Amino acid sequence: MSQIEEAVKLIRLNEVLGMTGFSKTSLYEAINSGDFPKNVKISERSSAWVLSEVQGFIKKKMDESSQEVK
Repeated sequence: MSQIEEAVKLIRLNEVLGMTGFSKTSLYEAINSGDFPKNVKISERSSAWVLSEVQGFIKKKMDESSQEVK
């Protein structure tokens, strides 16, 4: 397996919703506003997200939240 294959993992909608706590509507609103990473089309009827991008979004939100508390 190459380094690229090891570094990229795609996750499906239900996992994204579980990780973020978003509703489906809120997720797509965040994507459309540019606040959340765009999905990757993996077939005509299927999409997924890059795990590291979703994790980066969550970390960014956690960092922003901790800065507001200070």
